[in-house]
Amino acid sequence: MIDEHHGLLVLLDDADPRIRTRIAYLLAWFPEVAATTLPLLLARTAREDDPVVAATALVAAGLIGTAALAADFDPYLDAEEPLTRWAAATALVRITSDREGAVLSQRTVPRAVAAPPAGLRRPPGPAAPVAPRPGGTAPSLDRPLGGGHARRARPARTAATCRGRS
Repeated sequence: MIDEHHGLLVLLDDADPRIRTRIAYLLAWFPEVAATTLPLLLARTAREDDPVVAATALVAAGLIGTAALAADFDPYLDAEEPLTRWAAATALVRITSDREGAVLSQRTVPRAVAAPPAGLRRPPGPAAPVAPRPGGTAPSLDRPLGGGHARRARPARTAATCRGRS
């Protein structure tokens, strides 16, 4: 993947927001190239119209960033879009230490949760299943931030199916 890193970075500017979302999500898994990736994720967020892409890019930057980036996330705490505010707060909490986080939470939590994003509100009823359903399907776990551009459920792979047993 590292060899293909440059090819993935250009996809942050793809016309399809689903592609941009998935690329931002994917880039969060490679902190070893954060020096290249972080500025592009933050630039994507700054010019992004799709709230799911912007939120995914913010969380991805928070996963691979450091506390030195805290000021870059701060303006998004006042964003009009609730999902963007939540993503900025999540990124800030992730990159700060416990001591910094305590101070930070006094400032960020009221701003970030003023109106929680619809995708983050828990619907009434039981929680979503995390174990495979009868028939071998499980909910997709790669849904970015509330499932804005989610994929359909895929068959779950178990140790038995991986070894060729059913």
